[in-house]
Amino acid sequence: MIGRAMLAAAMAVTLLPAPIAMAQERSFACAYGNSDMNIINERASNFGMIQMLAVYRDRYDAAYARKQCEAFANGEPYAITCLDGQRDWDAIEASIPDDYYGMSTKNLTSFLMEERKRGTGVEEAYDYCREVGAVK
Repeated sequence: MIGRAMLAAAMAVTLLPAPIAMAQERSFACAYGNSDMNIINERASNFGMIQMLAVYRDRYDAAYARKQCEAFANGEPYAITCLDGQRDWDAIEASIPDDYYGMSTKNLTSFLMEERKRGTGVEEAYDYCREVGAVK
């Protein structure tokens, strides 16, 4: 009986997937792609500010992703996960120029175009993360 139990245990260990196969795939993607839109809608005064908050949310996400991937590359603790429900919305709003608040959607249009031209840095951050092997 003991021999069978030991044989069964040995077989179970050899049939386990290799550690690499068991590793969790790291990603900043969210399951439903919500991107905290309810929070953006609650915080924005009009459609222009909804769009502006989305740009600044993306910049926040890019900075966060870059920081986490740098930690990964340096062998430090990191958190590569969906950011929905985890973003610091007060910090995101604080990064938006005060002049934008209170503007109408029409008045925000030219500023929004300029902000979009500046970019968000998301692609660059994800490229870096892929380069260091933090994400696929």
